[in-house]
Formats: sequence, structure tokens, C-alpha cells
Amino acid sequence: AQIISEKFMDDELVIVCGKDHPIRKKDKVYLKDLLEYDFILREKGSGVRKLFDSILLIHGISIEPVWTCSSTQAILNAVNQDIGLSALPYRQIERFLDNGDVCQVPLQDAVFKRNLCIIYHRQKYLTDIAKIFMQEIHNASKKYKPLPSY
Repeated sequence: AQIISEKFMDDELVIVCGKDHPIRKKDKVYLKDLLEYDFILREKGSGVRKLFDSILLIHGISIEPVWTCSSTQAILNAVNQDIGLSALPYRQIERFLDNGDVCQVPLQDAVFKRNLCIIYHRQKYLTDIAKIFMQEIHNASKKYKPLPSY
């Protein structure tokens, strides 16, 4: 293969809601249950949105968001105010979950896992700076704790 892909970290999209959102009262949440609620999602074309939409499509589900936004912080603020649910990368919002700013909604029938990778062409010259940067990414990723299991 001409393209090299080096995995440096696991990640997953998680469904998040505000502290007082009605979905938190459910004992178990399935993908089909998400249809009952408003969603605030990343813009079409973003990697996060593509992964979310493709997993829903596999399960025969489609969600039309009430709002799309390119800012994760703006989405988190809206979710915190119980305006809707969202699907966001765990690694990006971990501290907001830990602080209780938003709450995770565990799904019974779907997982949105993904690998984060460094991708480069085998025959392209990598400068010393590029090699150092790649090594720093690998080193930094070792500082993260493993994804939680449900």
C-alpha cells in the first residue's frame, strides 16, 4: 500500500444531554429512542457528522437536527441548556463530562468507535520536523486514559 496509517488513539462519539434533559429518566436508551428528541449536530461534511449519520443509516434511522454548528463549544453550551442532544467525540468533551456540564446517554444497541490515525504517503519525504511531530502525537496519546467501557 502507498498510504500508511498509524493509529495513535481510540475515540468514540457519545450522545450527550443536559443535566435536566428528559432522556435521563429512561432506564435504557436505544437508537430508535433518539428520534423522540431534538438534536444539535456538527455541520454536514465533518468527520463527526459523517460517522454519526452512517451508523444511524446502518440501523435504518435518520435524524434531522434542529441546528447544525461547526463549534463544539457552542454545541456543548446548547446541550447544557437542554436545547437538544448531540453526538460528540469523547476525547474532545471528556472534561465537560467529568465536570458534569453535560451527561452521557449510554446506548444499548450502538457504539460509535473510531480510530484516530496519522496518515501519510509511503514514498513522500518526511522532514525531521514532521517525524518529530508524529512522535509527539504518539507520545501525547499515551497520556490519555483508556475509553470507559459500559
